[in-house]
Amino acid sequence: QDALDAVARRTLGRLGGDIDADPVTPASLMVPLLDAVSHATVDLVEHSMRPQGTTDATALERLQYQAFTDDLTRLLSRRGFTRLARERMQNLRDGKAPPVPRRRLHRGAPNAATEVRPQFASSAGTPSPPRIAAARPQPGAACVLLFDLNRFKPINDTYGHAAGDLALRSVADALRRAMRGSDLLGRIGGDEFVALMDHIPESAARQQAQRIHAAASGTPVALANGETLHVRFSLGAAWTPKVTEAVTLEDLLDAADRAMYRAKADGGGVGFQVVGGSGDAAEAEAA
Repeated sequence: QDALDAVARRTLGRLGGDIDADPVTPASLMVPLLDAVSHATVDLVEHSMRPQGTTDATALERLQYQAFTDDLTRLLSRRGFTRLARERMQNLRDGKAPPVPRRRLHRGAPNAATEVRPQFASSAGTPSPPRIAAARPQPGAACVLLFDLNRFKPINDTYGHAAGDLALRSVADALRRAMRGSDLLGRIGGDEFVALMDHIPESAARQQAQRIHAAASGTPVALANGETLHVRFSLGAAWTPKVTEAVTLEDLLDAADRAMYRAKADGGGVGFQVVGGSGDAAEAEAA
């Protein structure tokens, strides 16, 4: 009973922590409620298996996959990305080794978690820009990328929400192919995507941000009416040389958000900001 009470308390805590709408409406409750229920399901199944000592790893993995995955794009959800990114940031603080490149939750089904990442091919079927040579890892460094689609609302207004959903899935696929095998990638709401690259030097982070923008922005979307849209996005990158208690995931997200809006104001390229270095520096880069 104590364990079940703990599950209930965690569920209420998750729900309360995610309700930030003012005023609170049924619509504003729906997403946090579904997230909380998904996590409660994982907690309850895990608890029910413990007395018998037969934890079904496959069942738990599938439930976690469902709780942490965005239904539309099959990338990490906002909750899934936040949970895994915070764990990754803590590993950086603790000085743990870089993750081995592999297929993760946002790469595919749970039983493919260790599958080797396929070679990148552009969404248009043409050769992609050459990959950047692997840089020597920089222990403790991290970079958050924030992507925001340009002029996404007119797509929904002109062509309907089905076309908007198709655009989001197409961009998600292009980003999935462009990211490194060890990166976290998620959709955090609406037309916003986010990624975390760790153990990456500043020069490599700058090059990778430019490469991802060149490879995935302008993704072609073939509509049912025969038209083809080219969906572009603005990208903000926030890099820190060392993740510490004073540099949190939220700090990097905020800096990436500011860099992204600067890039959007300058025409939709790439913005880059250094956080926690010798004097934070920001700049917008044409792409």
